[in-house]
Amino acid sequence: MTVAVFDRLEQLPDDPILGLNELISSDPRSEKLNLGVGVYVNDDGITPVMEAVRLAERRIHEEQVSKAYLSPRGRAEFINPLGERIFSNDLWIRRRDRIAGLQTAGCVAALRLGAEVLGASGIREIWVSEPTWPIHAPIFEAAGLKVRRYPYYKTGETGVLWDDMIAKLSGIGPSDAVLLHGCCHNPSGSDLSLEQWRMLSDHLKKRGSIPFIDVAYAGLGEALDNDLAGLRLLTELVDEAVVAVSCSKSFGLYRERTGALYFSGGSKRNVSAALSNALNLARTSYSMPPDHGGAVVAKILSDHELEALWRAELKRMCEKLNGCRAQLAELAEENGLNWGFIREQKGMFSLLPITPAQTKKLREEHAIYMPSNGRINIAGLSNAGCRHLIHSVVAITD
Repeated sequence: MTVAVFDRLEQLPDDPILGLNELISSDPRSEKLNLGVGVYVNDDGITPVMEAVRLAERRIHEEQVSKAYLSPRGRAEFINPLGERIFSNDLWIRRRDRIAGLQTAGCVAALRLGAEVLGASGIREIWVSEPTWPIHAPIFEAAGLKVRRYPYYKTGETGVLWDDMIAKLSGIGPSDAVLLHGCCHNPSGSDLSLEQWRMLSDHLKKRGSIPFIDVAYAGLGEALDNDLAGLRLLTELVDEAVVAVSCSKSFGLYRERTGALYFSGGSKRNVSAALSNALNLARTSYSMPPDHGGAVVAKILSDHELEALWRAELKRMCEKLNGCRAQLAELAEENGLNWGFIREQKGMFSLLPITPAQTKKLREEHAIYMPSNGRINIAGLSNAGCRHLIHSVVAITD
């Protein structure tokens, strides 16, 4: 008897974060709280379309005359202005012939293409922080890289495990890449200081290891330029770097799958070679990037009024996150929980010092949904949500 082709496959588990959505949607309790999926939500619990995006879309709709394919590289009017905002106008101009980029189908595609290019260039291992976004390791493993881990953060504490991190990375060399979070570390919310970025740059350069920076939350920590200061310093100091950029959070373009991948190198020739490899890989995977999100970003960054509006909206989002952090830390302390670290962290995420069993109890007994590692999306908390979370954690830990 012939065995069906699909019978040879094993059933794979749901994504640990996205799988929460089905559980939440089937939960009838009115007090349910979704702290899992990493999207920004406003005080009404909505992931809004930014006004700058709405206005840009309106203009695109009125002006667009074709839906023809983009090239695998994407829109120059997206890649170049975005690169200028990421690397700074000064660095972008001075290194214009030594930084090259392409538009990608979201940041995941940028990470995968970057990993493939690194593998083709002789990189065999990539070091990621412990903890990190859970999809980092599968992406890099699928690209053929061996994933190693360096200590970065201990749940419930303020700051990073700097000495442990550097000690673990003491043996890296020219066949190693090191993944770094550009800002607003996911899932810990704890970032490197500017001085630590400087020391890390020197550490990597001396060992010939290449940094791979994931920039997903620029503008949601302190301010756009503050959040990107470490990346800019590192790019200035090291010989080569790879930078993956997401427009999902900073522009609210989640479903539009809008990202970019940049290569910074020592010469025009070597970044051109890296770019050509990435373009070849893109052509044989998704072929060319979706256009709409890139067109929106290009329109915003080409218009002073739209960019000013976007920056103002991004600032309000950042202020909302930091306000939620302050309120949550204060309520926690009032209820005997030592969560002051949340106030000091940045961006959308923090890790609560609770066990997987306790996250299950929060879900089953209090309708609070989060991954089993206790990572919470700060943006998912309203005033009432903060109180519900604190009182529920106290109840399950008494």
